[in-house]
Amino acid sequence: MYDFEGNMVRQLTSGEWEVSRIQRIDEENRLIYFSTNTKEGLESHFSRVKFDGTDFKQLTTQVGTHRVSIDPTGKYYTDSYSSLTTPNKVDLVNANGKVIRNLSTTTLDTERMKQLGLSLPELVYFKADDGKTDLHAILYKPAQFDPDKKHPLLVTVYGGPSSGVRNTFILGNRTAQLGYFVLKQDNRGTTNRGKKYLTETYLKFGQIEIDDQAAGVRQMTQRPYIDGARVGMYGGSYGGYSTCMSLLRYPDLFHVGVARSPVTDWRSYDTIYTERYMRTPQANPEGYKSGSAMTYADNLKGKLLLVHGLVDNNVNIGNTIHLADALQKSGKMFDLMIYPENRHGIRGYHRDHLNTLQRTYFLRHLRPEGWEDRLNAKKDTPKL
Repeated sequence: MYDFEGNMVRQLTSGEWEVSRIQRIDEENRLIYFSTNTKEGLESHFSRVKFDGTDFKQLTTQVGTHRVSIDPTGKYYTDSYSSLTTPNKVDLVNANGKVIRNLSTTTLDTERMKQLGLSLPELVYFKADDGKTDLHAILYKPAQFDPDKKHPLLVTVYGGPSSGVRNTFILGNRTAQLGYFVLKQDNRGTTNRGKKYLTETYLKFGQIEIDDQAAGVRQMTQRPYIDGARVGMYGGSYGGYSTCMSLLRYPDLFHVGVARSPVTDWRSYDTIYTERYMRTPQANPEGYKSGSAMTYADNLKGKLLLVHGLVDNNVNIGNTIHLADALQKSGKMFDLMIYPENRHGIRGYHRDHLNTLQRTYFLRHLRPEGWEDRLNAKKDTPKL
């Protein structure tokens, strides 16, 4: 709490969690209601504390991610929450945290999920590349999983700030229906775990987060039923950047990648975003060089598909063109797909084309069990 001169009056909260948002200030009862990120960013909860820093209380108790909406009088709020294994529920709760009634409950048809080849995710813990930091991942088993066989691993990635694994319900990943283990994992430099964790990648885009993605894959492929010789990755925007950097910096670990709308050099992205994390190229020349995909173009060994909208006004297509030129200069073979009249998101019939392209690209190069039959399937095929 600060006075209007900018002087701190007192610290109201402390602990191994962060305050994410002030939800309400109750001046009459001298209470502040706020949301927090807890359990190393996995969960979000709703809490309150008095103006003098006493009587702290976490009002939400169910495991998972909670989103609240407070009524104008401050007497009640709705709590919408879920976890990885429990679909969304909505409760009406009074200001003291007592549940008045359940408003909505989503049921889960586990038998139908099995029929569709879908499974609930497994929450996985692994060590970051530093060997110390605990990170989280969500792992989906392939349809008709057989622990006596080896299955390819497909990593879906973003990796930049404002991302992170959460303990919230996500319907089984449909890509797993095609025979892959599907992995979504954290890396240092993302949100919900405090400033130190977020700033691990400060001045070092393309380094720490890529090292952590590689560390997670190394640990996942120690499982006897995951094939470390068949690892793919895909993502868009920063996820496209992460895909390019993973294949180029760890060419023996990542074998197939689809990078949509990737930044490939931070000198080619907008300054209002980039300079918050990287400063200027003049102030941080080594960071920009180490964070450029072109620096590692000569390393490419696997199959890389670059995808970009021709009129992308967020990540200019020049990013993909520059990487293509660097790969050609190094004599590297790669694939390229341009979508006319598309911006940062690929829309309409172009999106249908991209879904088919990604699906067939991974089927051909990662070859999960039954890949030839799935490759020839025309309808009802999962989208990546």
